[in-house]
Amino acid sequence: MKKTIMTLAAVICCAVCFLAATSASAQTISQKGVAYQYNGKQARTPLGNVTISYDGNQRTTISGERDGTFSLTLAGRKMGDRIGMVTVRKREMIVFNQQAVDEWSVRKEPLRLILCDADEFERQKENLIAIGKREAKKKYDRQKAKLEQQLAEGKMQLAEKEAALNQAYEELERARNNMDGYADLFARIDESEVDTLAQQAIELFNQGEVERAIRKFEEGHYMEKLDNAIKNSQQADKLMAVAEQAKERATQDSLKAVQSLKAQIEAYKLNNEWEKAGELLKGLADKSGDVAEICAYALFCLDQNKFGEAEMYFNKGLTIFRRLAESNPSYKASVATTLNNLAVVYSWTQRLSEAELMYKEALEIRKQLAAVNPYVFDPSVAMTLNNLGVLNTGTKHFSEAELMYKEALEIRRRLAAVNPTAYEPDVALTLNNQALLYNDTQRFSEAEPIYKEAVEIYRRLAAANPKAYEPKLALTLNNLAGLYYKTQRLSEAEPVLKEALEIRRRLAAANPTAYEPDVAQTLNDLAVVYDRTQRTSEAESMYKEVLEIRTRLAAADPKAYEPDLAQTLNNQALLNTRLQHFSEAESMHKEALEIRRRLAAANPSAFEPDLAQTLNNLALLYARLQRFSEAEPLFKEALEIRKRLAAANPTVYEPDVAMTMNNLGVMYARQQRFSEAETMYKETFEILKRLAASDPSAYEQDFVMTFDDLANIYNSTQRYNDMEALYKEAVEFYRPLAASNPSAYEPIFARSLAMLANLYIKNQHFGHIEATLKEAAEIYKRLVSSNPSEYEPDLIQVMNNLTVLYFNNKRLNEAEQTCKEAAEIYRRLAASNPSFYTSGLIPTLNNLAAMYYEAKRYSDFVDVVKEMLEIYRRSGEKGPKYVEALGRLSYYEIILRKYAESEQYGREALAIDSTKHWIATNLAAALLFQGKYAEAEQIYRQYKSEMKETFLGDFKAFSEAGVIPKEYEADVEKIKKMLNEE
Repeated sequence: MKKTIMTLAAVICCAVCFLAATSASAQTISQKGVAYQYNGKQARTPLGNVTISYDGNQRTTISGERDGTFSLTLAGRKMGDRIGMVTVRKREMIVFNQQAVDEWSVRKEPLRLILCDADEFERQKENLIAIGKREAKKKYDRQKAKLEQQLAEGKMQLAEKEAALNQAYEELERARNNMDGYADLFARIDESEVDTLAQQAIELFNQGEVERAIRKFEEGHYMEKLDNAIKNSQQADKLMAVAEQAKERATQDSLKAVQSLKAQIEAYKLNNEWEKAGELLKGLADKSGDVAEICAYALFCLDQNKFGEAEMYFNKGLTIFRRLAESNPSYKASVATTLNNLAVVYSWTQRLSEAELMYKEALEIRKQLAAVNPYVFDPSVAMTLNNLGVLNTGTKHFSEAELMYKEALEIRRRLAAVNPTAYEPDVALTLNNQALLYNDTQRFSEAEPIYKEAVEIYRRLAAANPKAYEPKLALTLNNLAGLYYKTQRLSEAEPVLKEALEIRRRLAAANPTAYEPDVAQTLNDLAVVYDRTQRTSEAESMYKEVLEIRTRLAAADPKAYEPDLAQTLNNQALLNTRLQHFSEAESMHKEALEIRRRLAAANPSAFEPDLAQTLNNLALLYARLQRFSEAEPLFKEALEIRKRLAAANPTVYEPDVAMTMNNLGVMYARQQRFSEAETMYKETFEILKRLAASDPSAYEQDFVMTFDDLANIYNSTQRYNDMEALYKEAVEFYRPLAASNPSAYEPIFARSLAMLANLYIKNQHFGHIEATLKEAAEIYKRLVSSNPSEYEPDLIQVMNNLTVLYFNNKRLNEAEQTCKEAAEIYRRLAASNPSFYTSGLIPTLNNLAAMYYEAKRYSDFVDVVKEMLEIYRRSGEKGPKYVEALGRLSYYEIILRKYAESEQYGREALAIDSTKHWIATNLAAALLFQGKYAEAEQIYRQYKSEMKETFLGDFKAFSEAGVIPKEYEADVEKIKKMLNEE
């Protein structure tokens, strides 16, 4: 139910940054600047009373009321050094040239700060977003109508039409996802810096006259003007001595052409004309050779999922930045930023080892920079550490991920202590990621307080800014509920999920497009809780709502939501399987399979893992229904996919290979195809043993399951020596783990020892039995002290085996002691759960009785048999075992001279089963020794022919035991004489 909170928290920024570096010439500098108010096409005017905080918000200055001037006092800086984080505040206004402010560096000319009316900016931006989305939808509708017409006219096949329509819809969705960013960029275009034609085009665009605006931009022929400006600039360089004025005009023309071209590019983006925007961006990057433009085009390609082109241009930018950094260390920060962006590309294309190298190099550079200027670079260090933590979590390098998260968290806590508004969200993000790591590695007690701290931060942030932080609060609540689910605390999971659901339903009511998917996710997780708590009708209702939402979403945007729809079909199919609604389960698995086959055909790297999952689940259903011929090819197809995936990425996919091989082995075992099952189990065993050796907490459970399956194969084929060797391997595997982490591994270590001892007994390898049983007993006694209900049954079994071992070796005192301990535990367990534990108490008492009999402690023997008899009576058992106990008591009560009790037991036994003639011999003696000669004689005569030797043998035993009363010795002689008569 986890849901991963965020995959990569990458900051993607490629602007040229001039950053601080150590130098002997660094000194205190007073950097001048001017604050302006943006007035559209009109000239900007100075703006006073603007608060400017700098040096990590440690220093503050205010612009002059009349002329807007301000001064920053910068210690330890030299020309070209970056100023660092700057915060600007003025009521009802926002920074218009934010990117330029982010890049401020120490310079001779004054800094320029431009602010604009916040409400007006937001209105313009929202207008642009609406225009952009409308134009994007219109373009999609035109493409759709055209494709429908071509299909109707027979100019294309249905499959071609669907593929083209899917591509068109992908462009539409990409436009919607990026519209906010493009609108922000367009709204920040300074109209005073573009030519009159571009100003007219911008005005038309803001009025919604998109096509006229685009045509107006195209009338400007800005790429040609840029070419001419560049040519003029080059010519001016040659004629510098005589044409300085021409050079200045050419430079200004070039700047205006670039700004106008950028405005045209943003217009294309807002109008969903991606190819035109990309063509211009690429031309700008190639023609200017400016590293900022190169990286801007790389970012555009990344947004468009053109990963190859993005990689190429990021690498171009990286080469330039590396060269610049050789002579000017201030460019090292830009090297780190570009490395980070390349890491994002590699992560998204599953080239995880390359991504890791990029992140590590970026981290090393940022740590060096942070050592000199922590205010500026500590946030970047923490961000890269967090990204590396996410990457290592995904590749299951959990110990490395933990170190990264801890270091990132230490930095972010320190930053948040000084500036909570800016950095508490980052603290919450890393807390959540660290908790997810602990959750994945079964360290639930560590994960819980971390989740709760993240929830507390998000609650506080959401109270002040619900729009920004309620979604993150709901997500963290969902993750906390996942932990409660994993730790069987379902009653705690439910209210947390309900709170998350309430938030997400409220968000979805205002913005269904953005938040309905999250509603579906929480509904799904709540359905899982209801399913586990046997509230199947509620679970089924929830799953149906999830299915309805995801079906609707997938109909509108199949590429985005068909994967979720397939997962919901999978979950509901599993519920139907548990409810034994097998036909419905099969139908849903098949529908999920059809979706995932289609998705995997178009994008194998993204969807083949899901395809393998559904193949595996449908095969499991068929195997359960004993439709083995249908299950086998599905298992094999899933295995083939997972092996191929594991060959490229073993860390991620080898566990899935092991799972499918194990399932196939189980099916072969059910068909008694033991050699094939053994092959599957052995290969699975080797994979999981290797995985568990490096990360026991993640893979121990699967390892134990496969270990048991392989052991069962050996047991079924009576290969007990192989089984013994397997358990020896398990004992040696778990011994060091149990020593280093007893709470986690002593239970499975003790279980392996107990099983190994049983095999020593079966294989008659007597020399190792006692030591192995004693070691197991010692561990179980420790475990019982903290959790008796869990481990007492296992301890009993080990104690019983020790009892038998001691008894067979005539070590009766030790046998008695262990047997008494086992019996005492059984008595305690049976008192609270008689139906479950009484059946185990009886054999243990029987062993104790056997020992008392062997030691001729008949009084103790009788007491134990009476306890067994009482157990039979309480349980209503009046069968052969009960009769046998009565018969034994009827004999040994005579040995104890309790003739009346013997008579009572004998009569009760024969009343239940009169065919047990051996009990009649005891009854006859009990009567005779009480002086009831006539009744006794009748029995002796009745069974004389059948039981003569038994009668005579008993008299001899009774005489040797001295239990024949002297007053009835004559009667005994008379009976003996009668028995010997022919």
